[in-house]
Amino acid sequence: MFNLNKYKVMTIFSRLFGKRPAVATVHEQPAVVEAPVIDRALFIEEAAPEPRRSREETLTILEELKSRDYERMGKEDGYEFKDFSRMDLQLELIAADFREAYDKELAKVSYQLSELEAVLEERLRETIPGIYRELETKYKSLKAKERELLLQKDLAVTGEGYVERAMKYYRAGFEAGLGVRLKGDLMFKHISVV
Repeated sequence: MFNLNKYKVMTIFSRLFGKRPAVATVHEQPAVVEAPVIDRALFIEEAAPEPRRSREETLTILEELKSRDYERMGKEDGYEFKDFSRMDLQLELIAADFREAYDKELAKVSYQLSELEAVLEERLRETIPGIYRELETKYKSLKAKERELLLQKDLAVTGEGYVERAMKYYRAGFEAGLGVRLKGDLMFKHISVV
């Protein structure tokens, strides 16, 4: 009976206050808090950023020539062409590349020297001796670089100097590649491919 009264009580309350809503299991979603939108302009510099330079742009032509793998180039040419005249031609081209690189470097150095010569005056020495000494030191180092480049350019004609190393590596690689090719040809000469 106890349960029955409870049922009646519920019925009385339901009549007074309306029907009780059906009990449903409600799974509450965690509240999603949206972050405030931050203006990107706060983090962007107004000055244009300097473009990044790739490794190729930072190397001078001469440095790029020195960094090539001449031995690998020689091996590939020796294996492919089997001709010493090809090696001689390639050695001449290597020397010509170095001479051209020396010419370009000399042009840059002579331009910098002409700019410094225009600035280095007696009046600058008297008014700002510290800056004059710095510029004079730079001028002397550029003159030394100019002499070195002229010497290396002359040596490149005869295959000496910086170009000598490249030529030796190319020649050694060419001979190694040619040797591999000739050994392969001798080993497989008697085998016919169908």
